[in-house]
Amino acid sequence: MDRSSSYPYDDWSALVGGIIEIRKDSKSIAQGYVDAVMPDSSMLWISGDFIRSRSSYSKADGYEAWISPTHLQLVNGRTSSTRTESVPKRWS
Repeated sequence: MDRSSSYPYDDWSALVGGIIEIRKDSKSIAQGYVDAVMPDSSMLWISGDFIRSRSSYSKADGYEAWISPTHLQLVNGRTSSTRTESVPKRWS
């Protein structure tokens, strides 16, 4: 992700399906595909891959989601039903 063009995005519920960067205290913690978000935007999950397992991040713990304008446009082009389908059933 191009750090120079990305910016923090507070409405995490709109990020499902997007590629983001997680930061805390101005440091990059993780990057990846958002596969689920709590409806109140308090927590999100980044899908795992062959190196890392699926991870969750909470706003209450000081994490920020950063996204590039290009990735945000791609996410915003999807329907809202696509976003809510990815919320883990145990949280809905």
